[in-house]
Amino acid sequence: MGTRFICTKEAPCHENAKQFIVRSGPKDTLVTGNITGLPVRCLKNRMSLTFFEMESTGKSKGEMAFFGAGKMKQAFQDGDVDDGSVMAGQICGMINDVPTVAELIEGLVRDVEKVLGRCRQLLG
Repeated sequence: MGTRFICTKEAPCHENAKQFIVRSGPKDTLVTGNITGLPVRCLKNRMSLTFFEMESTGKSKGEMAFFGAGKMKQAFQDGDVDDGSVMAGQICGMINDVPTVAELIEGLVRDVEKVLGRCRQLLG
């Protein structure tokens, strides 16, 4: 749900990052994680492809940390979606708008109620 909430009007993220997520699909992501050992999914752009290449060629953790420093701020605060790190999940392929948080929650509740109604019919 993190990626979905990034794409809300109230999220304190640059509009460029929100729109980059809206335009992206599930195949537009890649996973990195060499520095910390924890996988990180982000959108493919110049920064993430360079970072991925650095991982693949065995660059040192220090080189990678230096290269990656400040990249999330660059994307989400400054709006640089080419050279900043736009972390987002594969759910980006299902995000096609930037609603308010209230609209998002109301839509989620409506969808859950529909599914629960169908479950009740099946179990009925």
